[in-house]
Amino acid sequence: MKSILLRAEALSVVVLLAGCSGGQDAWSQKLPATVPAEGIVLLDGQPVEGASIVLDPVAPAKHAASAVTSSGGKFELKAFPSKEGAVPGSYQVGITKQVSTGQGAAWKPKEFGEDAGHAEKSPPPTEWKNALPEKYETAQTSGLTVVIPEGGTSKLKIELKSGK
Repeated sequence: MKSILLRAEALSVVVLLAGCSGGQDAWSQKLPATVPAEGIVLLDGQPVEGASIVLDPVAPAKHAASAVTSSGGKFELKAFPSKEGAVPGSYQVGITKQVSTGQGAAWKPKEFGEDAGHAEKSPPPTEWKNALPEKYETAQTSGLTVVIPEGGTSKLKIELKSGK
């Protein structure tokens, strides 16, 4: 549940910022400077694809950043919808990877004649769960931190442990 709230909060910030695009060029110029910030997420040494990363700024920084990992666990952080990169500073890191469970994702309607009187007209709800260890769900509980240097970086490495 925490991860859903975290993702909803990050999405609402993006939607809010995107909705304020009346004078986007002028607005973009008022944003703080960003630098390239790229890296990789590993779980027990293996790349994690499809993970959502949220960087929560540590004071005095004020601007969060986020990304979704691609194949090979690689990511490129973005602090604002209209600008690439992240604001230099220190961050706490939260990471989740939502995967579908249950029958909702694999549901198919019954063919006519296959117990048609009791055929399901709509799929059962799809359930979701975090495929990563629970402690990484929020920046406050993960114990993970990163620093984005003034010149940017392409070498961020976020290593997760499954606790096996």
